[in-house]
Amino acid sequence: MANEEIYQALRQRMEKVAGRKIKTPKDFDYLTMHIFNALKVHIAPITLKRFWGYVGSNANGRSPFRSTLNAFAQYVGYTDIDAFANNINGKDSAESDFILNDTLLTQSLAKSTRIELRWHPNRRVVIKHEGMEMFKVLESANSKLKAGDTFLCGQIIDGEPLTLRYLVQNGNSPVNYVCGRVNGVKYKLLHE
Repeated sequence: MANEEIYQALRQRMEKVAGRKIKTPKDFDYLTMHIFNALKVHIAPITLKRFWGYVGSNANGRSPFRSTLNAFAQYVGYTDIDAFANNINGKDSAESDFILNDTLLTQSLAKSTRIELRWHPNRRVVIKHEGMEMFKVLESANSKLKAGDTFLCGQIIDGEPLTLRYLVQNGNSPVNYVCGRVNGVKYKLLHE
């Protein structure tokens, strides 16, 4: 994979960690501060602007300094730019990563709250909070889950796999079950 492809992947990951698209001078100032707070390393806004192509590239068309690229890779959770590039090239897969998606902590839900869950290819399940992280399946389409099933779930992270603990179906022994193992689950709170 060419350097520019790795750099583009690195830009996208940095935006994900920063929690915003980097487009304006204020965004570059924000990212400078965010990187410093995370790593205690100062990366000047002008360096970030060059890396994003917001202003002219480094003199003589050179790539950013290796120390700068290493800092960027560390900011997104890798030891250095080589580890990041290996991951992007499929030579390595990260065992850990940041999850910045919306997270629903189920202990904060009111009893009887209904939630719609959807995952690939066309699964749709409506569940009702019974209290104390316990849920009951109300409706199910194209899923192994069936109306009446119960399970425990402490959190739902939008776009991530959803693990159901202590799933009971038809009075059988409880099992654990994962929804959306590959592409994740989307959730939506339903209002009556």
